[in-house]
Amino acid sequence: MDLLEESINKNKKGKTQTQKIILISLIVSIILCLITALIIAYVSLQDTEVTYSVAVNGEKIDFNQLVMRDSSGKNYIAIKDLSSILGYNYYNGEYKVAEEGKNKGYVDTNKTIVQFVSDSKEIFKTTEDSKSDYEYYTLENTILEYEGKIYVAIDDLPVALNLILGYIEDKNQTTIESPEHWVEQRADAFKENNITISETPENLRALAYGYLVINKDNKLGVIDLSGNEIIGNKYNSLVFCEYKENFIVSDTQNKYGVISKSGISEINLQYDSFEIINFEPLLYKVERLEKYGVINQKGDVINEIKYDSIAYPENASEEINYTLIIPYINENIPQSIVVCSDKKYGIVEIETGREVLPCILEGIYSKLDNEDIYYAKMPESKEYLLETFVETYNQLTTAVD
Repeated sequence: MDLLEESINKNKKGKTQTQKIILISLIVSIILCLITALIIAYVSLQDTEVTYSVAVNGEKIDFNQLVMRDSSGKNYIAIKDLSSILGYNYYNGEYKVAEEGKNKGYVDTNKTIVQFVSDSKEIFKTTEDSKSDYEYYTLENTILEYEGKIYVAIDDLPVALNLILGYIEDKNQTTIESPEHWVEQRADAFKENNITISETPENLRALAYGYLVINKDNKLGVIDLSGNEIIGNKYNSLVFCEYKENFIVSDTQNKYGVISKSGISEINLQYDSFEIINFEPLLYKVERLEKYGVINQKGDVINEIKYDSIAYPENASEEINYTLIIPYINENIPQSIVVCSDKKYGIVEIETGREVLPCILEGIYSKLDNEDIYYAKMPESKEYLLETFVETYNQLTTAVD
């Protein structure tokens, strides 16, 4: 090999090595650029991500003051503070009990009274003028107490306070609305469609469950919040029953019955009046031909529809309670209903409809000083313990037989 050829070979090798270095440098530069671009994009995305927030009736609230998260990341809201924003009244303690316990509290929404107890999932609802027992509901999440405040999971607010939840994705915001605010915000749209909203306390509760009771052409019906028909507009009256999520309705002949949330008849429209008188067990007082009776949630009549009235009325001057249900006392007195004929009172067993005691008494009731004791009132205001009277009555009737 001569010197010229050797020189050429050396030059070729040098160029090849240089090209490799340049190529490697170029690849590294491209990779670094990509990494830098990805980092910039990630940081930019982080900077533009919207922080989660909560709005109540259209107003963004101070998240850190009202909302806390449990160990699983579930958002809870302080009921006392939420009530203040909504214009509701909040009280520490237990409803109708003189106490100030921080682990209990109740809300008066001006329509419903709702009791909360920490470390429980159970709440109850009632109204100031209600004569029936409390409506009990079970929440999905446990009620918490923290620094003297009661907290309820935001997800449970539709059941807890009949509030309407929504979510605005581009704002990353949960919205909480009272039924009144929800209706007010959509008033123009309903007016344009010649729709009037039924704003009775019972029917406003339906909004939290996704139902809207509407009046169109003087007939009532039900739609969902997207406007889909659930129950056609053809009823004279229509009342939402939150406890069973169904509707008590009456037709053009003023006959009453019950329709399910799916629009299916549960109890045929055949009664002249219809009223919930007890929740556990669920009982309805019904009227037919000016006589009254009681039916259960299946529509089965307990005994007969033959009484002048159901229950013993309240007598405040004598501190006597409104008395409808007699709880199980002994084998002679199972769980029963107080009934009245010709101004005389008796009791009928709820489960079987058997007449435990005919209508022969002046009254059957409990008193304010002890609601667990029941009395049988005889002529001339003579009172006996109900269990003693029934036992004696059974003995006498058995002896006669």
